[in-house]
Amino acid sequence: MAANLKSLGKKARPIRATLSGETVETIHHLLCDEFASTPDPISPPGLRDKVLLESAVSRQHTGVGDRLKYSDAIQNVASLMYGLCNNHPFFNGNKRTALVAGLVHLDQNGFVLTEVDQDDLYRLMRRIASHHYSKKRMGGDVIPDPDAEVQAIASWLESNCRPLQHGEQSITYRQLYTIVEGFEYRLGDKRHNYVEVLKKSSGFFGEKWRCVHKIPCPGDSRTATINEVKMARRALNLTNEDGVDSYSFYGEQTVINNFIVQHRSILKRLAKT
Repeated sequence: MAANLKSLGKKARPIRATLSGETVETIHHLLCDEFASTPDPISPPGLRDKVLLESAVSRQHTGVGDRLKYSDAIQNVASLMYGLCNNHPFFNGNKRTALVAGLVHLDQNGFVLTEVDQDDLYRLMRRIASHHYSKKRMGGDVIPDPDAEVQAIASWLESNCRPLQHGEQSITYRQLYTIVEGFEYRLGDKRHNYVEVLKKSSGFFGEKWRCVHKIPCPGDSRTATINEVKMARRALNLTNEDGVDSYSFYGEQTVINNFIVQHRSILKRLAKT
């Protein structure tokens, strides 16, 4: 069983990255696209209040001077999930957006959920939305206590995630071709079930494109093997050692879409709440 963060002690977990409002909106739009043709579309889609979105996102940066209130990476993730879920910046799909944003934020900071019971993850989002973790109560009413709720969310995340060991992700050949072209390579002819990857070079007779690698092409929607992705990255100088880490290679939308696909069943359940 993988060690969780509690077994790793209380070492400081510095924040590597935070999510921008633009990234959160991208997550929301990709969710809208994913569920558009299902029985549970996000309808109406889109941003309801930009100020509320900015308020939710700014929780990551709350502090005095250079001292952040949520200076621990996992607490920072928890603050964003709380803000997005309860500020309701979008007309619909706020819980789904908060969940995927939290997963992306964890990934950017080097953590991943592990051995998580899917029902528990579903309950987490329901509890965040209902202020289940607030300590302030008056009679039957709940008075939200953001600090207590963020800490409770962070504690849940701590118990259910581990440091991420970046490896290759599962992507289709179409995604692989698009990624490669994004690094200024060009796809050439398809021959014998392979497509040529071309690189521009300069010589005595001017610039020309030469083949530097070949990628299988069994079908755009087929999944590329991990080994094929590794080979392509090495051949095209797109590895960590070349200054291209996994997040830079796969790109924001690919990472977001992978999380949406992995947690589609939970997202479908949240659509009904």
